[in-house]
Amino acid sequence: MKKTIILFIGIALVTTSDILAQSRKYISQFSHLQGYYNPALTGYEGSMIRGFVRNQWAGWEGAPKTYFASAELDFGQLSGQASGDILGKNAAGISILHDQYGAFAETEFV
Repeated sequence: MKKTIILFIGIALVTTSDILAQSRKYISQFSHLQGYYNPALTGYEGSMIRGFVRNQWAGWEGAPKTYFASAELDFGQLSGQASGDILGKNAAGISILHDQYGAFAETEFV
């Protein structure tokens, strides 16, 4: 009886959990994605525009593709302040990530 209850609880937990197989994005360019992974780093290196394209298994139908673009604006740099006191303190950023894997596509706007 005890084994049956444990089996039932285990099956119930597996069927109600959100399982996302093979949806992990393998991107090693952390320097290009600082604002995406850690929004507190927005404007850390000043105002800039970044982007990259990842085309894994090129030539195969349904191959994983990732497109990323971000823009960061440091308000201290924009106002022409040369002092280190204000640079990097106030900034805004926009990031767009589009990931496609086979029939599945995901677009994020942050």
